[in-house]
Amino acid sequence: MAHRALPSLVTTNNTIATTTAATTTATATTITMESVEAQALSGNAELRDFMDRLTADTTVSKYVELPMICVMGDTSSGKSSLLSQLSMVELPSSSELTTKCPIMLQMTQSTVSRATVCVQVASLDDAGGSNGAAANTATTATTVLSTTTNGGDPTSDNNYSINGKNNQFEPLELTDLSKLPAAILDAQDFVLQHTHKQVASDVIQVHVFGPHCMDLTLVDLPGMAQARGTEESESLVPDLTHLIQTYLSNPRCVILAVLSANVDFHNSQILALAQTVDPDSKRTIPVITKPDLIDPGAEQSVLDLLLGKKINLGFQMCKGRGQAALDDGQSLPDSLQGEIDFFDTQEPWKSVSDRTLFGTVPLRQKLGDLQMTMIRETIPAILKEIHEKQQHAFTILVGMGNLHQTAAEKRRYYQDYCQSFVGNLNASLSGKGQKAKQQPSAAAKLHDACAAFMQSIREGSLGTIKAVVEGAQVLVTSAKGDVRGEVVHVAKDYACVDYVDEKDHTVDVLFDYVGYKAQETLEEDDVWSDG
Repeated sequence: MAHRALPSLVTTNNTIATTTAATTTATATTITMESVEAQALSGNAELRDFMDRLTADTTVSKYVELPMICVMGDTSSGKSSLLSQLSMVELPSSSELTTKCPIMLQMTQSTVSRATVCVQVASLDDAGGSNGAAANTATTATTVLSTTTNGGDPTSDNNYSINGKNNQFEPLELTDLSKLPAAILDAQDFVLQHTHKQVASDVIQVHVFGPHCMDLTLVDLPGMAQARGTEESESLVPDLTHLIQTYLSNPRCVILAVLSANVDFHNSQILALAQTVDPDSKRTIPVITKPDLIDPGAEQSVLDLLLGKKINLGFQMCKGRGQAALDDGQSLPDSLQGEIDFFDTQEPWKSVSDRTLFGTVPLRQKLGDLQMTMIRETIPAILKEIHEKQQHAFTILVGMGNLHQTAAEKRRYYQDYCQSFVGNLNASLSGKGQKAKQQPSAAAKLHDACAAFMQSIREGSLGTIKAVVEGAQVLVTSAKGDVRGEVVHVAKDYACVDYVDEKDHTVDVLFDYVGYKAQETLEEDDVWSDG
């Protein structure tokens, strides 16, 4: 059986070319971590370093949408296996929901293999209960794992601890990258404990350095789920959907939609969500996984989808390690070689002339190029947006006046503010709160209307009425119109009226309380009405 070596990446004059070793038929090619060559994009290191620093600063991402590549898919679609092969680092993987909060995987080429794990508190609103206040003061926690070429302490263990007093994930140093999955799971447990949720928005930042790394940053999101288990929270599905929608709505986010090959393309939940925010598929890359699980005879329909033009950025097909391979401890280099052998020997994939559609290595190169294009195109707009928001915040800060330092200054400011607020409220309620160059308030309009009505009464014949006496003929307003009546009793504060016409004997307002004060003087500033 023929075996094909992994492509090597060669850089010439800041351009990237891909060369493939000649096909050999004698012996199988052996792949090691060092043979998986990674190429840094020349001339772009400073740009990417700047973007990585912006991404690591959670306060920036709150106000400015940053370019990113997010890996999304249904539960058990093969996301974690795909990320492991892209980074050449073992990541947590199982048949259940493994990722329960966003994991930002930053890969940087370096001569020394090491990794850092940080917990970024994305939203303090997620914290609750007795730990809520502690979460407000929690700082970014970092676990440093390093492996030097000279080796390290093999006796180092993986005893992560959470400081119960400060609610912080304590930083530790390890010498074995194989313990990175446990570090990520411990960081995830820390996040879930302080948010009291089964899915959280806090970000676990994993920065991997090494000669096997290609400069690339990916965000792994929890898998989509349409139903919850018997022991899972009722908020699990809504929390998942909200978290994924938050990243989908970022117009600078490229959606790496992972689809299992044995699931109908039209039934993909993540693609349906992606189409709502990216109807033209300008920032969506579907990755078809698990091609070995396609039902016999159905391969052609998947191939037609792979070669079609339904997605602008095109489809990609990868084959990662299944659960059985993970349980057997298959290494990442063996997995990559097995992926190449599969696509080179299995129909209909081996007959496709465009080999860049198949495999993790071409996808890694495609994503690296895409990310640098995104950074170059968006950095000017991002810097402009940051500058504008800084200026806006500075204007607001200046408008707030001098900071009050002492307790006496703060109390005096609070008292003045309360008195000003009460004064403005009273003026508005009385209709006297009209401000210059503004439309009169509703209370002011009512006050003016009542004053005009009172003036019209004074100027008319009713203005001469000084008292109401028994026997006087009056008009009483009712829901059925004005009713003629006769005053039959006058008390100090009210008068009783009887009907005059027999037809009005059923009118409810007669003999009811009629508000009246003899010799009452109406003031111009009073809002007066008679019900």
